[in-house]
Amino acid sequence: MTLILCLLACDSITFEEEKIDSEVLVDADGDGYYTGDDCDDQDSSRYPGAHENTSDGVDSNCDGEDDT
Repeated sequence: MTLILCLLACDSITFEEEKIDSEVLVDADGDGYYTGDDCDDQDSSRYPGAHENTSDGVDSNCDGEDDT
């Protein structure tokens, strides 16, 4: 009985890991950066390394600040 429970638990862990991996590989805005790296996956102009427009109140390059 314990072995069966362990096998069932192991299968669910594997399923969750696969689910997490598939979520990380989403690029909803098509800018080439996935959800884990992209600071706004609904705006293709905001991604790591993007040109920063100073003082617009938007962190375009995903560094955590609006470069002013």
